[in-house]
Amino acid sequence: GNINTHEGFSHHTNAHTHTARNPLAGIGESALDMYVSNEKKKPIFTFVQSLDNMLGGGVMPAGGIYEIAGVPGTGKTQICMQLAANTQIPAYYEGVGREAVYIDSEGSFLVERFAQISRGLCAHLNMLSTHHGTKEALEAANKVSLKTLLEGVHIFRVFDYVEQMAVITHLDAYIQQHPNIGLVVIDSLTFPYRHSFTDRMAERSQALLQVGAVLNALAVKHNVAVVVTNQMTTKVGKNGQDDGSLIVPALGDSWAHVPTCRLVLDWAPISSVPSYLHHLQGSDRLRIARLVKSNCQASGTALYQVKMEGVRDAPNEEGSCM
Repeated sequence: GNINTHEGFSHHTNAHTHTARNPLAGIGESALDMYVSNEKKKPIFTFVQSLDNMLGGGVMPAGGIYEIAGVPGTGKTQICMQLAANTQIPAYYEGVGREAVYIDSEGSFLVERFAQISRGLCAHLNMLSTHHGTKEALEAANKVSLKTLLEGVHIFRVFDYVEQMAVITHLDAYIQQHPNIGLVVIDSLTFPYRHSFTDRMAERSQALLQVGAVLNALAVKHNVAVVVTNQMTTKVGKNGQDDGSLIVPALGDSWAHVPTCRLVLDWAPISSVPSYLHHLQGSDRLRIARLVKSNCQASGTALYQVKMEGVRDAPNEEGSCM
């Protein structure tokens, strides 16, 4: 009896030791598996074809963190709201057919503006259904309405770093309760940090790296796209001189390594605007998106407009959108 007990104990110990010696068993995957999985993923469109092409199709779920930086008025929030609507495009129209979480730290999410963008999306889908002319196309378009688009965005208004971090920390559990979420937007990530860590740069950097780790893990675990906006700041030249000063994305060099993709928005310089569009002024003036960092796409630029119906390509020479 003692021998059997001893043998059982020894067997159990060996099995436990065997498992402990192979902590990676069952969690690795081949590069081929990853490739096939990535090929099946659908991007979230921005509705700016040149920008989508530059991003490799659009904003990819589980594609890391996409950062959109830019000076005020260049369309950071507009693109985020467009993505929140476009996440809900049905699979029939090559969309992901999911919902969005929108963490608003600046009060930039205006529901009236989102309603305009939503109506623009509905009109676009109705146009496509008419063009396709099939029962399936009409049914898919009819499933999307102003009501469903508004219901499909989960908004969290936060007022400081503590509230923002609390929401980010609880996103894992929230998405488990709402598994149809396919996009997480933080607009902006910057605002709470610039006001809560005014003279504690090392602590701020550590907090940002923690946020980056949480968001990257979230993207992979739940197959969601993550988009954050960032403000711009002046990087003073050497010796504190104005010579060589640059306008750069805020939050410093340590954060700059975290996003997988970084877009910088600006007003399009006249040299990059086709001559037939030089007349566009005011809110119709063209903007430019520069891809300055990506782990899989070449750097480039894309012109776009912010219109009543949302974010769109610059018009072509015939007057329609590209």
